[in-house]
Amino acid sequence: MRSRLLVAFLVVLSMASAAVAVVPRLHQPASAKQTATAVTPVFSVRRLAGPLTRMVAGARLRTDLDGVLALPTFADARDDTCLVVRDPAGRTVYERLATQPLVPASTMKLVTGSVALAKLGADSRFVTPVRAVAPPQDGAVGDLWLVGSGDPLLATDDVAAISGWLDTPRPATSMEGLADRIVNAGVRRVGRLVGDESR
Repeated sequence: MRSRLLVAFLVVLSMASAAVAVVPRLHQPASAKQTATAVTPVFSVRRLAGPLTRMVAGARLRTDLDGVLALPTFADARDDTCLVVRDPAGRTVYERLATQPLVPASTMKLVTGSVALAKLGADSRFVTPVRAVAPPQDGAVGDLWLVGSGDPLLATDDVAAISGWLDTPRPATSMEGLADRIVNAGVRRVGRLVGDESR
């Protein structure tokens, strides 16, 4: 029914544009210079190309995305998969669970990494300081403070060995390596190990 209405509308619009196109220009002096100009009447099928193309492309996109989300691969995540697609003008072309709050997916790492590179620079390095009130005496210190600085890779070797994609190893800043440096600084006994997360 909708397609019949669209066809009927196009036919009427074509006839109207043809009628407008053949109406002679009135009150034009015979001496007026005749120039060939490409004029599209207000009522012209040619003006429908953009809106029709957007409408058809939007319908195809919606069908394709709904088809992807209907695949068995998405069975477990179908009820909490959100997506919004907008065209360059900002119009919403596709929308699914757009207002549902969700935990960000791994693609957020790309945004976070890009911002970190832009703000910190490619040569920036995370440093995790270890502090004590006084230098060790006979190998002993009181409280030892591990000051967090935001290193996302700081981990023990055991955790790093299984915390990558599908339990594979991942790059890490070795916690054991940090402990070895503390020992190399002469520390043998520690009162308390305190984590400083104030940063």
